[in-house]
Amino acid sequence: MLEAKEIKAKMIDSKLDRLRYTGDWVDIRVSAISDINSPKEEIEQNRLMMRSNQVITIKSGDVIKIAHGFALELPEGFEAILHPRSSLFKKTVLIFVSSGVIDEGYNGDADEWFSVWKATRDAPIFYDQRIAQFRIQKKQ
Repeated sequence: MLEAKEIKAKMIDSKLDRLRYTGDWVDIRVSAISDINSPKEEIEQNRLMMRSNQVITIKSGDVIKIAHGFALELPEGFEAILHPRSSLFKKTVLIFVSSGVIDEGYNGDADEWFSVWKATRDAPIFYDQRIAQFRIQKKQ
């Protein structure tokens, strides 16, 4: 069994709510939204803009990268499974298009977790909105 003390977490966005379990899953929040190929500098600018504006409207057909404001160091032999929140599509019309798996190799202080989404119609996205969740499990 994996103990919480074995996982090192770094909050890249200190303004976000801290990571916390909700049942067997940990909530993931929106820290910044960018184009899929945006460099880190642009993501940081978008993070500051989202903090002040709080809401960004994603246009139908847009494919976006959402930065989640944290990095984790998973123990060797473990992986994280990302999954959209169950009510997300109904609320935002976003479809999760990332693979949904993060392994222990993605573990640097600057390796901020992110996910990729496609909008099926115009949708507002809020700073600090709970958008996804993850759980940690042993690799097969």
